[in-house]
Amino acid sequence: LTCYSRNTDDIEAFIRLTDSFISSYRENNYPVSSLFTSLSSLFANNNTGISASQAKGFYAELYAIKYFHENSLDIYAYWQKRERLNFDFSISSRKRLEVKSTTNENRIHHFLHEQLIDDIYDIYVISILLRNDDRGLSLKSLIDEVREIAGKDFDTLLCIDKFTRGTQEEDICMIRFDEEYTRSNIRFYNAKVIPKFDSEQPEGVSHTEYNSDLTNIPSTPFEIVRRWI
Repeated sequence: LTCYSRNTDDIEAFIRLTDSFISSYRENNYPVSSLFTSLSSLFANNNTGISASQAKGFYAELYAIKYFHENSLDIYAYWQKRERLNFDFSISSRKRLEVKSTTNENRIHHFLHEQLIDDIYDIYVISILLRNDDRGLSLKSLIDEVREIAGKDFDTLLCIDKFTRGTQEEDICMIRFDEEYTRSNIRFYNAKVIPKFDSEQPEGVSHTEYNSDLTNIPSTPFEIVRRWI
């Protein structure tokens, strides 16, 4: 494999991903062809940048990984690496974690109905309040931290590179949120207590979605969620 690009970001991604693949492919029994396929897909992706909403959601997912790591539990291996899946973290065949964030003071989040149906899955929601701050923790710094946490985990590193592909580093550096505010306002909720429609979607109805207000419902202590995982 040869990287012909002269773009610094491309070269760094190429080295980072091939290095992590070499370190982990025997353990994970990856076929070498998967590395070629992954790199080809990554470099063929000509993203023009990420929206503010996408950046906020990605920031919250990365912060959840950082928060759990600081509390002696790594969850990056459970991170769903493909787009448009219903849940952000798949802990087991039944256990699911979903991350929601908002820059509003009220803890109101947008849900797909499937994200709150607890007769199929055992679901916890991580709710994070964010506050814009020019001196806060940048998305760039958070990405660097999670890369360090993930070490040589190929899938996690690839997921981050796919998301940031085509986005200028200075733009990622400008996305900043007050970390102390974030840390003080992270909460955990069992899906059973979150306001929702109490029935499955009727036959012929799909993609139901709505806002739920979590402001006044009881949260679950972090240690309970930690033990659950």
